[in-house]
Amino acid sequence: MTKVLNLDEIKCDNPFSFDNLTPKQTATGLRFHTYRGLRMYLITGSKEPAWLSAKYAHDFTPLYQKEAPWVFVKDLRDILLESLKRDVDNRRLIGLIANRKTTVVTNDTSELGQMWHSVVSEVLKGL
Repeated sequence: MTKVLNLDEIKCDNPFSFDNLTPKQTATGLRFHTYRGLRMYLITGSKEPAWLSAKYAHDFTPLYQKEAPWVFVKDLRDILLESLKRDVDNRRLIGLIANRKTTVVTNDTSELGQMWHSVVSEVLKGL
């Protein structure tokens, strides 16, 4: 039976959640808690380290209120992809959640939602 991973329904304790709370690290050694925080840190010019330690909505709210110019990060998708791969590689029991035959679904049609869908799908293909 094929597993289905619905990105709209998973909770923040799921390693494939954009808001997964466990500490993670990029290939360059940048430590962060959520992929949302990592993304915001990068696209706001990497000037606010609080993005990397933010976990919950009340952590993000004051950061969103700060004015910061957004910058284009050419390899943003690749950074998120490699970071998710590193995190998944460190989890022995990932097969209980998903495998290469898992179908990833989402109703999120935003650019961010579609990018995260493609990142998770690609990581699962490599399991």
